[in-house]
Amino acid sequence: MNALDLSQEMSVRPFGFNVPCRQFVIEAQVTRDKRMPMVDEFALRVLRTCGVISISRLTAFFGFSKIEMEIVLADLQARSLVILDADDVSLHPSANEMFRTVGSGPPTIIEVEGWVNRLWFDLVSRSMIAAPNLRNVRNLIELKQSPSTPAIAEDFARDAFQTNFREYLLTVRRIRNPESLSLYAVTSVQAARYSYAQITGGQVLRYDPTPRIESTLDLAETDTPQRVRQLTDAMTQALNLCHDPEPSVNAQEEYERLVGSNLLTLSRSDGTFLDIRRWLELQSKRDASGGQAFLGTSYLEANRKAFSQMLERALDARKFEGESVVDVVWFRPGGSLWGTSEALRDSISDIRAAIRRHSNGSARFQTTLVVPASITRDQRKWFGALFERGVAAQAGLLSPGIEVLLVRGIGAAVSVLAPLSKSTNVWLGEMTIRDADIDRIEKRLQWFEQSGIAKTIWSPTTRSSNAEAESVDGAV
Repeated sequence: MNALDLSQEMSVRPFGFNVPCRQFVIEAQVTRDKRMPMVDEFALRVLRTCGVISISRLTAFFGFSKIEMEIVLADLQARSLVILDADDVSLHPSANEMFRTVGSGPPTIIEVEGWVNRLWFDLVSRSMIAAPNLRNVRNLIELKQSPSTPAIAEDFARDAFQTNFREYLLTVRRIRNPESLSLYAVTSVQAARYSYAQITGGQVLRYDPTPRIESTLDLAETDTPQRVRQLTDAMTQALNLCHDPEPSVNAQEEYERLVGSNLLTLSRSDGTFLDIRRWLELQSKRDASGGQAFLGTSYLEANRKAFSQMLERALDARKFEGESVVDVVWFRPGGSLWGTSEALRDSISDIRAAIRRHSNGSARFQTTLVVPASITRDQRKWFGALFERGVAAQAGLLSPGIEVLLVRGIGAAVSVLAPLSKSTNVWLGEMTIRDADIDRIEKRLQWFEQSGIAKTIWSPTTRSSNAEAESVDGAV
């Protein structure tokens, strides 16, 4: 942390969005430039020029034997390309579809294919999207389509497919040479199911020279300017409805009691706002063995990886005996922005993987989310697919501006929402594997003496239904 360059932007929070989508099943005929066997091609060209011709004259033209010509015509007839009538042969009407005139050049023979296209449109920007794995991830922020925007119907999907066929080939089908294909006809369009696509984003902290937080979206380079604008507008509106808890002096004092230091107090520039440079300077002078400061949310990629590496060191010295149970208890803070990222699942997976490696799979992994009373009933259940158990925190257990990730007896990460200016707040904290720190945190929380009587929000018996709800399509 002491090497952190505050002159560069720093990622401080990941988040993700569910983008509502609808699928349309579009049946179409597509033409493809494709050379036929030379004899077949020239036979069709002769028939297209002459109309009806006798088999004997066609045989003489090619210099074939009677049997050789019969083989050629039988094959073309089997493919519905020619009509045989006694000794006469003519071009089947369907074969005309195989000729395409390019400029003033000779006709080019093409091939017609039937495609069934399962095409997805995102309902926010009304754009076609590539959709390899759509699902409803309940803990992400849901983007909303504009109420004034009409619903996408079959006619819209048909027109969009026809107008943007080349774009469809490039961005959805991933075809490198779309020029070799053309849309011949759309024969059927049917509206199908709803689901969600995921878009990631995040917040970055900038100093220029005063601190400010900016939000970003991770969009593809191939996205059109219109789609970027519409998704960005929807993201901004959705984020305006989400919030962190208010930072408070009480939360900062509680944080200091949990981590056993007063560095936040010493780092306040004017008694209110935190001077991060001063905080980092003081952190660099502390004993770093078994502890590390971090900036940003605890499940930010850099922070979760650092915490996992720290747990690995603690687990190296630990012996698991018999049916050991490792309790992972996550005391989430208030506000509706916490955990709105798939990085939260990654954090849990990293901890689980570290414990399995060091216990040879013998240790049982048990996860609990402790939810403050200020969280709404709907938001409480967003995380039922991630944690085996969810319980409501007793009033006054922790300040809403405090977060504690506790791997009981092994490690902990404690963070607090700290104000950098009137308009800029950032999560920061300390992670530790020191026995004294973990003992102090557990005694301060007094959770394990009371967890048995805490109000259960969900449990292993109900968790399966929550997990199933994440995997099915969400109604839009």
